[in-house]
Amino acid sequence: MLGKECEIIEAANGMRALETIRERNMEIDLMLLDIIMPELDGFKVLEAMNQWRWIVSIPVIMISAESGTSFAERAYELGVSDYISRPFDALIVRRRVVNTLMLYAKQKLMPEEFEVMKNHATVGAAMLKALPAYQDEALVKVAYEICRWHHRGMTGGAIPMACGAKTFRSPPRLYPWRTSMTR
Repeated sequence: MLGKECEIIEAANGMRALETIRERNMEIDLMLLDIIMPELDGFKVLEAMNQWRWIVSIPVIMISAESGTSFAERAYELGVSDYISRPFDALIVRRRVVNTLMLYAKQKLMPEEFEVMKNHATVGAAMLKALPAYQDEALVKVAYEICRWHHRGMTGGAIPMACGAKTFRSPPRLYPWRTSMTR
């Protein structure tokens, strides 16, 4: 189905899939993952990928004979990019793989791009601090704090919120800009 265009690395079970990711993380562009597998099922693999934050850099397409919406919903909650039910059409799978790879390629930042991006928050904070007026306004204070702490969420750090009562942490998910609330 994809063999001519891609190097395919197969894993016989969920445990071996995690070992392969650990060994070849930077070489893996996408993972096709089944739910039903020996040793560790697909959901356990996704949980581990979230724990180690691999899900952020490796898009996963879940392919399964399980057709219930609860399976697809759980897969999406664990960070999969797409869910395909069996029986599937090889053309559809190929197209979804290509589309997912193209989307991920557009989202990846080079180290120098990330440095520039981090810098815009610092510049924004400096601009707000330099305002000749409105320094005591709550909106300016909150905007300043957002600028100061904006990119810490992308690296898993705590983002202080103006209310001070709660801390928000970025979960190890596919989308690093999503946040979940913890106490």
